Amino acid sequence: MDSSSSLSRSPPSYIAPYSRILRYAVSTALWLVIGIIQIVFFAVFYERFIEDKIRQFVDLCCMSNISVFLLSHKCFGYYIHGRSVHGHADTNMEEMNLNLKREAKNGPARLLSSSASTFEQSIKAYHTMNKFLGSFIDHVHKEMDYFIKDKLLLERILGVEFMEPMEKSIFYNDEGYSFSSVLYYGNEATLLIYDLLFFCVVDLACQNFILAAFLTYLQQEIFRFIRNTIGQKNLASKTLVDQRFLI
Repeated sequence: MDSSSSLSRSPPSYIAPYSRILRYAVSTALWLVIGIIQIVFFAVFYERFIEDKIRQFVDLCCMSNISVFLLSHKCFGYYIHGRSVHGHADTNMEEMNLNLKREAKNGPARLLSSSASTFEQSIKAYHTMNKFLGSFIDHVHKEMDYFIKDKLLLERILGVEFMEPMEKSIFYNDEGYSFSSVLYYGNEATLLIYDLLFFCVVDLACQNFILAAFLTYLQQEIFRFIRNTIGQKNLASKTLVDQRFLI
């Protein structure tokens, strides 16, 4: 054996083999770091000192004298008690309809004549539903009564309810704005994981970080557009409020 021989390879001639697993790990780590930085920035700084849209929505409901039912399941949902202490904030759908009729007599109508009858039916249905839900909150229907309680510590930690409603419904006090979980705004974690997987799949297929980032951004905008369009139609049909009145 030659004593001058060496089994080591010189650094310039060494080329590491390509690894999809390592590339996926790098992509995942990079995306998670960026996502965590954004979450910390919004939770610690932006929502505290600039604006918190969920809190602003609740404040808007209180100032507008509007209570909101958000049902995520058939027998489970969230309730925002936005009843104003002043009893009257601005106007309701019936008064708005009367104002539009007066406006139509004095000038061009904002509602087309072909949709006037449909709008009238929506007003009646809205008034009936609003009256029923208001009476339910005021404990008028004893056969459908409810009571309010605080969650236990373990219930708040796990995000579940242990008590099964039998004779009465249960309303839990919620200071964490958990109703945001039924909104597009409140699903950041799910969207982050989806974007991460989409980015990694595109990157593994194309071997290009820039293209993967661009396509990820493009699909985000597409889903946001679809969500806004379908969300407005769903909101108009479920609340019986004409879509033209939505902001």
